[in-house]
Amino acid sequence: MSEREVPRTSKLGHDRPPRVYQSVGGRRSEIQQADLHQRAEDDLAREAAVAIEELHQSGEMRALIVVAPSRTLGMLQHMISGQMQNLILKEVAKDLTGLPIYEIEQHLMQL
Repeated sequence: MSEREVPRTSKLGHDRPPRVYQSVGGRRSEIQQADLHQRAEDDLAREAAVAIEELHQSGEMRALIVVAPSRTLGMLQHMISGQMQNLILKEVAKDLTGLPIYEIEQHLMQL
């Protein structure tokens, strides 16, 4: 699986929240804008689940340790097949993004 970063929210979009005009009275209401950063993270989790399944089907993976933020970990649990779930040795709900590689290695050595 290749390395991929989730862009900053400011890079994903910066439009003002959309408005809805009421049919009576001419009042306007703001609609909550979608969280573009969260949407990008969700897409990344889906891509990771597909890559994990492909590695498993190719026979290149016999076991897996998953380290991800808790929300992403929960998403992966629902996206990965039951057969693949049996190969997961450990799940760690921790966000290691943004850390230098040597610190990530230290965290992984403690598992």
